[in-house]
Amino acid sequence: MDDVVDSPCTNVCVVDQNGCCVGCFRDLDEIADWGSASNDRKREILECCRLRRERSRSETD
Repeated sequence: MDDVVDSPCTNVCVVDQNGCCVGCFRDLDEIADWGSASNDRKREILECCRLRRERSRSETD
């Protein structure tokens, strides 16, 4: 059995002009799909979030 993949939600649910949550860095489709996504898909989403977070930080530096 796969380990549970925790949601990246930080309860800062504000979507920016690109359709990305500024709290968890998921897009609207990823947020909607999270509850029914497989653990493998959730890990893919988390990797996308990580990349968006890094890009966001580099744009503000």
